[in-house]
Amino acid sequence: MAECSENRPRKDFLDWLNTGMNAIQMSVGLITVLGAGASVRSMAMRQKWYPEARCVVPLWQQLQSVGGDLKRPTVHFSLNPYKELVPDKSLILQGRNKEGKTSLLRTSIPFYRWWSFGGYYGIYLDGAQGKGVNSFEKWQTTQMFGSTVNGGSEIGKALKQYRDQQRIRCWLHDYLGLTHPKPAIVIVDQFEELLKRFPEALDWANTLTNLHVRDNLARVVFVVNSNAGAKTLLNLNQGVRFKHLIMTPVTSAEAAACGVEKTWFEKCKQNIGLYKQARMTVEFEKLDTFVEQTLTDWSDDFHLPFPLKYDRSWRRLPEAKVTEMFLKELRKTLERGTALHNEERVDEGMRVAEHIFAGTSLPDLLDTPQLVFQKRFESRGAPRDLAEQLAKSTRRILGNPAPEVPPNGGK
Repeated sequence: MAECSENRPRKDFLDWLNTGMNAIQMSVGLITVLGAGASVRSMAMRQKWYPEARCVVPLWQQLQSVGGDLKRPTVHFSLNPYKELVPDKSLILQGRNKEGKTSLLRTSIPFYRWWSFGGYYGIYLDGAQGKGVNSFEKWQTTQMFGSTVNGGSEIGKALKQYRDQQRIRCWLHDYLGLTHPKPAIVIVDQFEELLKRFPEALDWANTLTNLHVRDNLARVVFVVNSNAGAKTLLNLNQGVRFKHLIMTPVTSAEAAACGVEKTWFEKCKQNIGLYKQARMTVEFEKLDTFVEQTLTDWSDDFHLPFPLKYDRSWRRLPEAKVTEMFLKELRKTLERGTALHNEERVDEGMRVAEHIFAGTSLPDLLDTPQLVFQKRFESRGAPRDLAEQLAKSTRRILGNPAPEVPPNGGK
């Protein structure tokens, strides 16, 4: 679409002004680095405002310390996650385990974005480190402070501090409306592993997304392994606030051009991480079994079994029909399940479920966590294994799209 001629002078002026602000910030940065007194004063102010906490720093510097040196051979992906960042949507980066998601985030930063006034600044958070703590609050504290001694930290404080440090841009935005402070980039790596251990992290992710979409303080990237992890975020029901980017596997021909052995790579499902692991640990004759077992183990260890948040289509159903249609889906699920392989077991589970859900309101049905459902089923006499299966099946059904209402309400 052609640009209106009367808007072009304003756009040219804003582009010129933005370039000038970058140059001024670079000059101020150089003066700060060279001036010992200014450096000490800046450090003192930082400790006063936010003692011992991590602050927003060059993102490339943080990513260099993740995973050590890149091990050859390496493959190259055509997508760049940073080019997909937009003001009104957080980014979901989805890729298989060992596909190279973290390496992609690391290598996609061009050299002129490493440092200086035009660099990408942000905070890198590692969800995989949730395995080393026993609560989500401790994970959040250790990620921001490095220890559990200091608590009560909010990531929003670090983002607001970074915004306030851009004094010239803040002044021009607040008083003249000419430019915006640069938002920090927040990467939540291995987010699905964090959710698997601490489901309450989803509420935190919702707040973090608001810092991006509503407050414009950040550009947020959530890194997940599976469709269930991505759909958990996409099901957050506050409007369309996510952009979903899926890493397409590298073709065998592209991998071969990077020094990868084509036959091994194809047998490893075109997964470069699995390929490297297989080349070091297994003989070719045992490769198929190794690949199958490894992918199964990865799915069990690092994937959510189902979306943790209910699909919004359930709220669009007529409320009088929700329980009826849900119970039909539950019976189908139980009949397909391997744990409940006989009809008597299915009927027993359905009797308990019908008793529980007969008086359950729609909000209670949709928002109740799996463990709460399990306790309710056990309180009605269901054996523990049956109660667990019922609770998992309930959350699995609600996390996926609701069935369509039959014509005339099924009559």
